[in-house]
Amino acid sequence: MDNPYTRKNYEIHFSEFRKALKASESCNELLKMDGRELEGKIVEHIKQMAKAGASTSSIRLTLSAVRKFFVENRQESRVNWTWLKGKIPKSNGRIKDRDYTKEELVKMWEQSDIRKKAILSLLMTGIRKGAIPDLRVGSLAKTIEYRDREGMQHRFESHYIYKLTVYEGSDSEYVTFLTPAGAKAVDRYIKARTMAGEKVTANSPLIRDAFDSVNAGQPKPVTLGALDMAFTRLTRSVGIRPKEKKEEEGRKRQDRHDIMLFHGIRKYVNHALV
Repeated sequence: MDNPYTRKNYEIHFSEFRKALKASESCNELLKMDGRELEGKIVEHIKQMAKAGASTSSIRLTLSAVRKFFVENRQESRVNWTWLKGKIPKSNGRIKDRDYTKEELVKMWEQSDIRKKAILSLLMTGIRKGAIPDLRVGSLAKTIEYRDREGMQHRFESHYIYKLTVYEGSDSEYVTFLTPAGAKAVDRYIKARTMAGEKVTANSPLIRDAFDSVNAGQPKPVTLGALDMAFTRLTRSVGIRPKEKKEEEGRKRQDRHDIMLFHGIRKYVNHALV
């Protein structure tokens, strides 16, 4: 699988499926299970996901991840995947998601600390959340000149931008660009880390874990869970995605919103560029 983001998503969804079936990390139980029994377990997991409020796309992704596992182990034929696809609910009542508005993004920016502003600056290039943990400081290249459509060389007068290389070294590698404001936000964040005692090098994580005077010198890449937590709190603090718990048959369902936490930013960027 070439795309690192897709591979990571598959790993997450398959891990949730494996844990739901209480299978070991080796997954030997799945490989030995009777085909019809296995189909029943998959259908039950799909029903539980739908009941918990999972989106149809998330359920499809889970099924794809499970199928990928059996393909890699050369046991794909044990399961009727066409039949299983028919068990995916056509609609589970989720609200169609929308982009963030410019005003909402401004609110998020104004309420962000120096670290969140750096993260927002990266997200506003249109990259996926899943690409952030693998970015390094060396993924950035300062750009002070550019060529116009006629090929003439020009120099930025009072600012600069950053060229950002995403998924570097993989088949999915591509470049995108930070705005001048984004470039300054990232520089301020890296400077703050340096002042706290971290020795920042080209191989240092571009976005690191939260730190204090004790662990400043041992940077670790930010995790996807930490990103989720930080931006869930940020959006709630400005009233964009308030916490809305719904209950069904005595069980709490996951929050439902008309804006996807991170993909709403990516959609805004894509639509703005188009």
